[in-house]
Amino acid sequence: MKRLHARILPEPELRLVKRDSMARAGPIIEPIPEPVIRELRDGNIGDVMAVWYSISESDSKKNYADANGQFSALSYGAGVVRDFCDELAGLTEERNFRQKAGALLSALINNCTDRTITLEVDHLKGTELLFYRNNKNLNIITNVHSDAGERNSGRIFISGSVHGNVGKQNMKGEINIEGNVYGKVSEQQEGGEINVFGSVGDSHLVTWENGRGAIFGAADSAIGTGMKGGYVEIHGEAGLVGICQFGGTIKVKRAGSLIGIRKKGGTIEITDSCDSIGPDVSGGQIIMRGKQIYPYKSDIRSLALMDLVRAWETFDMKDVESGYERACRIAKELRYDCTGVRRFADMLGVFEHENNFSRKAGIFLSALVNMGDQKYYTIDLTKLTVKPSLIGYRNTKRLRVLGNVGPHAAKEQLGSTIIIEGSAGYGFAAWKKGGNALVTEGAGDFAGMGMSGGKIVIYNGAGKECGHNFAGGEIKVGGTVESWGSIQNAQLVQGSG
Repeated sequence: MKRLHARILPEPELRLVKRDSMARAGPIIEPIPEPVIRELRDGNIGDVMAVWYSISESDSKKNYADANGQFSALSYGAGVVRDFCDELAGLTEERNFRQKAGALLSALINNCTDRTITLEVDHLKGTELLFYRNNKNLNIITNVHSDAGERNSGRIFISGSVHGNVGKQNMKGEINIEGNVYGKVSEQQEGGEINVFGSVGDSHLVTWENGRGAIFGAADSAIGTGMKGGYVEIHGEAGLVGICQFGGTIKVKRAGSLIGIRKKGGTIEITDSCDSIGPDVSGGQIIMRGKQIYPYKSDIRSLALMDLVRAWETFDMKDVESGYERACRIAKELRYDCTGVRRFADMLGVFEHENNFSRKAGIFLSALVNMGDQKYYTIDLTKLTVKPSLIGYRNTKRLRVLGNVGPHAAKEQLGSTIIIEGSAGYGFAAWKKGGNALVTEGAGDFAGMGMSGGKIVIYNGAGKECGHNFAGGEIKVGGTVESWGSIQNAQLVQGSG
């Protein structure tokens, strides 16, 4: 603790005043006015400490108002503010310290004659109203262990982390935090700009009416809750995004959880991917990788997308056969067309991180195609990192697939034609019963395994055991076959091995 030193104040200046002719002769003493005396004291904190000991309320905002009125009568510089901030380290055991320290320091800052103030505040833990209504340029060179910057209209730069909430109802000022924030950011922000160059632990980052904000690290929790305006950008991964959003724009690289729960307005832009779209989205826009995935027109040609997304979220697949049957039952209850299926396939990337995504995607898409009312379907899988397996399962429609597919494409095909403009994994057209299956960029091992009918055409070669247990139909391979399996009808098989 810094020791307080007594200081002898200058004696009041004596002035000689002439008396009128009727008065008794001799000089009188007239003191300098009080404001002038107070200016002479600039550089010590005697008056500041007097204010500290005169206030003992448990209401921090009342303490701020009382201190603000008293400090407005003083004239002092940044040195007095720093000295008082240091003195607070030795007063932490005093009654109502948490309600007094931040409030009085904030009032002292706001009435200081200097515009720029540098402080160390890591000894102020859990204080209320720290940097409240700030109107100065503050450089904080330590961590902050309290809520800070409520109703800020100045500039605050914090070189450490904030262990509390920051920027509540920020008005028109700017807050920059070099470290992390372990609390809420910009709750009910009205304007200005708040930037976090680290990550945010419990983020409810809200621009209530206006303003801007950015988080350059990850944000683990809700972003844009109740947002009405402004612009927020998250450069790392975010958790929940846009809960009850009414307006404004949220731009995020990747959303690791639901986006847009009960969203009614505004825009969410996702540059990479998200896990899934939340329920009860009723307004605004959701854009992912430059493509609008919500909303679509309400006619039959595009109505399906959000219904398909919700159906996907309820679809839980355990094994192939029962999963396919369940997917077919779900598809029968939906109203969609080939355009809806294609658009749904376009945005499947948001679900790639789900467990069992590959099989679930292939079976779900296959059920949509087979249960659909139209004869022709095109699915573009070129943007997916995880390639769906079982695409075209028990197929009965004319299906064109763009991009590579995983194992067991066209498995148990019943009829019509499947064209895969890419490569296929192992087990292509296994146990096929009818129809045509064509792949342009080669197939893996066990292509045509157990097939009993229909035709397979493979360009650019096939892997091992091609046609294993082949019983009927026709296989044509353009290119090299690593090895053939046991084939009962060899005359129906063509290709070099």
